[in-house]
Amino acid sequence: MGFWRAFISVWPMLETILQAYRCPVYFTRHSLGDAIAALTLLQNETATVYAFGAPRIGNDVVARYLDQSNCYRFINNKDIVPKVPPMHFIPAYRHGVQAIILDNYNTDTESASKRFTLPQSLTDHSAINYSNGIANMIISK
Repeated sequence: MGFWRAFISVWPMLETILQAYRCPVYFTRHSLGDAIAALTLLQNETATVYAFGAPRIGNDVVARYLDQSNCYRFINNKDIVPKVPPMHFIPAYRHGVQAIILDNYNTDTESASKRFTLPQSLTDHSAINYSNGIANMIISK
């Protein structure tokens, strides 16, 4: 319910903007913003979402809908946020979109862990490490 409440709090303003411009809409968000952007697809099926480090946001119905939407989900290596809420505590929550794993592309994760002395599961969630992972993926192709 928390993600839905956050979405509902911004939807009226967002809907007004989307109606005013009537053009393709692309959302790129990180973490909680991903959850809100993905829920936008429930109200505006023409939008496209690029999600980075998104938590699980809904039940099987939401997951099936997102599977058929324009949503692309990226997970960076050992990022902990895409694993919440934990399925063994709240089994109803699902992602619904096959993830693109950046595990082989992000070369900065270890140095970030050493620099900040945080566990890799936290440093892998940082937006800069997602940016580096995407850049390295593009360069390697």
